[in-house]
Amino acid sequence: MTTEHATVNRIDTEGKSTAILVVDDEPDILFFVVHALQCMGMTVACAGNGEQALSLLATRPFAVMLTDLNMPGMNGLELARQARGLQPLLTIILGTGHLSRGIHEQAAQAGISEVIGKPFEIETIFRLICKALA
Repeated sequence: MTTEHATVNRIDTEGKSTAILVVDDEPDILFFVVHALQCMGMTVACAGNGEQALSLLATRPFAVMLTDLNMPGMNGLELARQARGLQPLLTIILGTGHLSRGIHEQAAQAGISEVIGKPFEIETIFRLICKALA
């Protein structure tokens, strides 16, 4: 699977995108999450790093971005800050295998709505995305 997956965004009746962007540097995790969300009927694009994600965010609207915290180059917090500049209404969910004491405060300052620990269950991601789309 390539780390950039082009899809056509669905636009709901109010003109908002319902597309999801998944960002992770681990190809197996990326494939699993994208495939699972697509099986649940969601329109999903993916990126293997922050730079690819920003390129996608600059070209089309997304409703939700699920990103990993620890990635080479740009981490999830920096990606969230830059993504917020491109799409101010984007809901951002941060996934991390290293829930540290201050991560929730750092995430809130970066404009992140939710922080979830890895490994996570796809049902948790699905619930958070549905909440964001509601």
